[in-house]
Amino acid sequence: MTLEDQLREITLRDYLYLDVDRVKSLAGQLDQGVEEGRSFSRRASKKTAIGWEKFLSFSPESGTESTIQRSMLDSLFPDLEISLEATLLRDISDEFSDTEIAAYKVIREKCPEGSLVRLTAPGYLFDSNYLGSSLVNLSTAINGYQWLNYELLKAALKETEGDPNDELADLNFLESSFPKGEEDEHERVLHDFIPDFGYTANFLRAVIRTTRGILPSGLNLVSFSSHGNIQMTANTRLQRERRYLEADPAIIGSRFGTTPQDWTVVGTVGHYTQLPAEVSAIQKSAIETLREFQDGAKEATGFSRANFIKEVTKMLSELGRLGFLNVPQHPGMTIIPMAIYRHIQ
Repeated sequence: MTLEDQLREITLRDYLYLDVDRVKSLAGQLDQGVEEGRSFSRRASKKTAIGWEKFLSFSPESGTESTIQRSMLDSLFPDLEISLEATLLRDISDEFSDTEIAAYKVIREKCPEGSLVRLTAPGYLFDSNYLGSSLVNLSTAINGYQWLNYELLKAALKETEGDPNDELADLNFLESSFPKGEEDEHERVLHDFIPDFGYTANFLRAVIRTTRGILPSGLNLVSFSSHGNIQMTANTRLQRERRYLEADPAIIGSRFGTTPQDWTVVGTVGHYTQLPAEVSAIQKSAIETLREFQDGAKEATGFSRANFIKEVTKMLSELGRLGFLNVPQHPGMTIIPMAIYRHIQ
């Protein structure tokens, strides 16, 4: 086999995210420990003796030593992925891309919560911090551009011939109609501007506030089925300070853009969304139980702390189904990632 054929068989991964601690934990359970590095050392020496052995001797010695140390962390996950493919790791990419709701049931039965899965699907990278800073930068640019035009118009009016009172009136009108942005170093301050770009400053503020409520700070990968009216979604929330994810949100946004790309996620299933019939029953149960708590709290033994927590959690599940929490809507699932990567072709 030629070197070119060997390179074709090698799968190179362009990592976006790698949780080394989780990978080491699983690999250590399978192989009773993890090899994190290898060190190769070689020493060569030469000794020369000159003189009489019993009276005078001069023995210079020279040598060279070379050490090669290799980190095994980057090769640890590919080895683990290959080892798990035959046993625990299930690829759900085909079922996920199906257009029928029955495919979601197949995934749910095939891979219960806690299962190791691999999903390759189109997905959006989204970070509310990146959105907020981008809109702040947009408002700053619009504000500066409008201010620049205002200064140019003011200079042009001063050079025109005519009644000075008319010129002064025009300048006062321009200055009063142009909203100056407040000078604040905090990146979340969004400058006011004249709404002639299709958006208003308050509209951008509303978008930022809504996004922060739905998707809290942090990078999220939202994968979705590529065909059909019923789209399955998979939410993957990435933790900061993991391998390959040390860059700022603005850098990640500029690198990968805002269009969907095919990402491969390897991790464990966090949870599945509930069926509409189950949600209706939960919603009714939660509301009725909370009303019972209100009446029963007046009695000494009428309040159950455990049941209250359970019903409030069910109510949160209903809010998540409506799209107001950072959980997928039905049909959907969450994946706790070990690695996210693209294939280098």
